[in-house]
Amino acid sequence: MTAESAIASIQFRLEDAQPFLDRLAILYTDMDRSYEETARHYGFVCNGCNDNCCQSLFFHHTIVECIYLIDGFRRLPLLDRQVILEKAAAISGEHLRGTCPLIVDGRCRLYPFRPMICRLHGIPHEIRLPGRPPSHHPGCAAFERCLSAPPDRRLDRTPHYTALARLEQDAREHLRFHSRIRLTVAQILTTFTAWMDRIDRSTDPVDASGCSKAQEPFDRRLT
Repeated sequence: MTAESAIASIQFRLEDAQPFLDRLAILYTDMDRSYEETARHYGFVCNGCNDNCCQSLFFHHTIVECIYLIDGFRRLPLLDRQVILEKAAAISGEHLRGTCPLIVDGRCRLYPFRPMICRLHGIPHEIRLPGRPPSHHPGCAAFERCLSAPPDRRLDRTPHYTALARLEQDAREHLRFHSRIRLTVAQILTTFTAWMDRIDRSTDPVDASGCSKAQEPFDRRLT
């Protein structure tokens, strides 16, 4: 079963995942703090560039991060969501490479909801596995260009990877979702948006006018 077909068949609602989204928000805060501390050490500030990570082919593997991203996506104005989904469908339909569909005027439209790899990419980092020496990895091209000496400090991603893996395991057990995920942001947007729309249509109550809440514009449902 593909990730897309597995997602299409799940039955839980956004509310079922909320406790895990709250935990993820705390974890993201810790990631941001660690990133900023290391970036500040080098005086590095990411202002975007022609070879930035938003042009890279990153895959995301956690159900909790996918839902968190979609939760943020559904808070955007309707027109913005339509434009982004059109770009996501074009990337997912023909090829996987291309500028992330969330980039608008050079900036991420869902920056507070971006996944872990988007938060931690760019600066030198290390990963520590039991019984092995730390593996060291360089920063992005923009970071390397601003270096005047070899890096003397690295972001340790290990505690963040470990915490996210634990959270993902808890979420999957609670939500009874056990399929593997390997999706780009474009694929997350097209696949999970279709799933949430289906869940809304099948469960939302119908009012006296004969219209369900799912048929209302999402922005009006927020009020």
